Amino acid sequence: MGLNAYVIPISAFLSGDFVSLVIKMGGETLVRRRPSTPEGAVPVPGFDKRFVRRIMTDDPRELEVRAGRVRDQRAKAAQAAEGIRDAVAKMSGNLANWNEEGGARYEHRLWRECIDPFRDYARKLDGYFPHLTEHSFKGFYVPTNFPRPVPTEERVLLRKMVDVGSSTTLLEELNTINRSLGVEKKWDSLRDGEGLEADPVRIGFAIMESIARQSVQNHMPICFDGE
Repeated sequence: MGLNAYVIPISAFLSGDFVSLVIKMGGETLVRRRPSTPEGAVPVPGFDKRFVRRIMTDDPRELEVRAGRVRDQRAKAAQAAEGIRDAVAKMSGNLANWNEEGGARYEHRLWRECIDPFRDYARKLDGYFPHLTEHSFKGFYVPTNFPRPVPTEERVLLRKMVDVGSSTTLLEELNTINRSLGVEKKWDSLRDGEGLEADPVRIGFAIMESIARQSVQNHMPICFDGE
C-alpha cells in the first residue's frame, strides 16, 4: 500500500466515510470501509489498510445499522479532532482554529522514490527543517505555527502517539529550501514532470510544496494514509 496525503478535516479523515477526490472525479459514489481487527475491537482508522466497496444493499434494517455506525464513528472522530486541537493549542500557545468542516480539498500520492531523496537533500543543507525531515508521516500537519513536530497522544480512535506538525511552518521551510533548488513552477501547473528534469529531488519538493500550500490556503490539516 502506498502513502497518500489528504488536505481534509481531521474529523472527516478519522470517520473514514469521505469520498476520495480521485474516485469522485471518476464519477462513482463509493464509501471507504475498514476490515475488523482480529481481536474484534474497534478498527483503528487512519493508518490501517482500507478498501473501497460499493453499497449494494437496500435492506432498511441493514441501512439503519450502518447509519448508526457512521453516526457513532463521526462523533468519535469529532471528539478525537477536538483533542488534537486542544493539544496543539496548549503546546503552541495559539488558538489552533483550523477548518474542520467539509471533505477532502486536495490529495496526492507521496512517491517514496521522490520524497525520500528530497528529505535527504534537505538534511544536507545548511539550516534546520524539522517539519520536513523529522515528521514520520504517521499523523497530521495543521495550519498553526509552532517550531517543530510534536508527538501527541490521540486517545479516542487511534489510541497511539502520532506526530503533529505545522503545515504553515512546513511551507516556510520548503520556500527556504527552494532557494537552492530554483523550482519556478507549481506542481499543479506542471504536465508530466515539465520543468523538473525528471529529478526525484525536485519532484519531491514540488509534491510537498503543493500539499503544504493547499493546507495553508484551505486552512485545513494534512492527514496521511498508508505506508
